[in-house]
Amino acid sequence: MSILSIITINYNDKVGLERTVNSVQEQTVQDFEYIIIDGGSNDGSKDFLNRSKDYFDYFISEPDTGVYEAMNKGIKQANSEYLLFLNSGDTLYDKNILSKVLPNLKSYQSQIVYGDLYMICEDKTNFINSYPKKLNFNFLKKVLSDIHQLS
Repeated sequence: MSILSIITINYNDKVGLERTVNSVQEQTVQDFEYIIIDGGSNDGSKDFLNRSKDYFDYFISEPDTGVYEAMNKGIKQANSEYLLFLNSGDTLYDKNILSKVLPNLKSYQSQIVYGDLYMICEDKTNFINSYPKKLNFNFLKKVLSDIHQLS
């Protein structure tokens, strides 16, 4: 059993899904479980998943009620201690990021491990969204509120 499960959720974003899967496939370390949850897409995502199925530890394409149900489906399939939600369209920072992170996961004394977010906008500008060194309730409450507003 690996220590990390990567969960990708997708709905009708074949281009983003391919970008995300390629980012995961390019990692120099492959010691993780990879789970794909697709909400029954009709844009070719399901065909891509079927062609690539040997790469995933688990994938399913079926209708669901949205992002949170898809995430919960992924959690139920996961067999690892840590979960990384890398949603359709997201990519890992570079091909070596997991080789830097995975060896250290076992040494963390936390249930949540996080890092900064490197954003590349549609207009090709970019920025780093830095998170506090120590998470607190107010920060998590704001993040959850922001996520809820996006959905």
